[in-house]
Amino acid sequence: MEDKKRKRGGSDHRKRIWSWMFGTDKKAPCPLCGECEIFCGENTTSPFEAAHIVAYMYSKDDEAERTLGDHVFHMIPCCKTCNDATGTQCIWDFLFLASRMHLLRIVAWRWFQAYKNNLPATVEAAQGILWKLVDNLFGQSRYPNGGGIVYREEIYRALYMLQLQKLQERYIKLTNEMSETCRESDVVAKSLRFI
Repeated sequence: MEDKKRKRGGSDHRKRIWSWMFGTDKKAPCPLCGECEIFCGENTTSPFEAAHIVAYMYSKDDEAERTLGDHVFHMIPCCKTCNDATGTQCIWDFLFLASRMHLLRIVAWRWFQAYKNNLPATVEAAQGILWKLVDNLFGQSRYPNGGGIVYREEIYRALYMLQLQKLQERYIKLTNEMSETCRESDVVAKSLRFI
């Protein structure tokens, strides 16, 4: 009976799981270890595996309620070694405990960007804050029986700092663009002077 709840979307579903992380690339390093090379396609010798962000044993009831489109963002493409190694851990805890914070930040930001683009209403409901969205979707209030994020304080702080860094980068980019626009406007204004 439980197997009927598991989402099986076929090759198109697998391609969507791949594309939120890697876009149109056909091969990439595993996002959970950064070492093994994984591939997307039917004629590959090492196809990727789709790991649940929250292990299936904890998320199966939640999974039964999701659409396939939403379910894509509860999976991560990875190598078989990492999929096996995660066991019943939440992916965020797995990366944190393996001291792979740089990979956690990369995965989290790519996930956030893809999720925001595809399900903007959900992001708005979480006030657009990365750590809060991750908490809402993968926190222990949603999975009280051990399936949610365990190392909340450290992981949420890391995600908060990540979004702050991205906002600062965006601010600097916009400031530079505005400065350039002001310089160009100045040149145009000077060229229009009559005398």
